[in-house]
Amino acid sequence: MPPRVSVVLPVRDGGPWLEAAVASILQQTLRDLELIVVDDRSRDNAVHRLDRGDPRLRVVPSTAAGVSAAFNTGLALAGGTFVARMDADDIALPHRLQRQVEYLEMHPGTAICGACV
Repeated sequence: MPPRVSVVLPVRDGGPWLEAAVASILQQTLRDLELIVVDDRSRDNAVHRLDRGDPRLRVVPSTAAGVSAAFNTGLALAGGTFVARMDADDIALPHRLQRQVEYLEMHPGTAICGACV
């Protein structure tokens, strides 16, 4: 069964932020998700330091063509009903995806939903 949400996180040289960004997604209150980290040929080994113990996490290579191409690579692999975008230097609050999915389901004509603190 496909996940409810596919989170696509393109990264190139995510350095000290990537692990926290990934953890903030994997610790969401909405658990029915996949996280696709698209490595745009990072040189800093941040992607290799990720804990691969969570089956919802998938790391895939990209061609160093930039963030848009890396996002498109992840988007092509996404199987979720909804797709969320995440940057390597962002932290998602624990209820982010739950609230966004609830909003989108209550407003089926809405195509895009953002967040602001």
